[in-house]
Amino acid sequence: MALTAETHIDKVEILEDGQLQVREAKVILEDGKEITRSYHRRVLDPGVDTTTTVDTKTTGMRSKIDVLAVASSIWTQAVIDARVAKLAALATENTR
Repeated sequence: MALTAETHIDKVEILEDGQLQVREAKVILEDGKEITRSYHRRVLDPGVDTTTTVDTKTTGMRSKIDVLAVASSIWTQAVIDARVAKLAALATENTR
């Protein structure tokens, strides 16, 4: 009876302001048969995270979806600028 674990990115969703919601699946296998699966989600923000950060976060994981490719195609300078402006406006609003 051999237990193995695999972790891979199986879903990337594009949210309203250009954020990427990344779902990682952790699969536990017994003799090659799946016995359990769990998920972890995180949101990558174009105003905060960079493609370097995305690359660091996915290092060591088998990725069915290339998060860097999605981020680089979605996170244009206009999207990044709009998100940074929105975050700044929210921060200003919350300090009042």
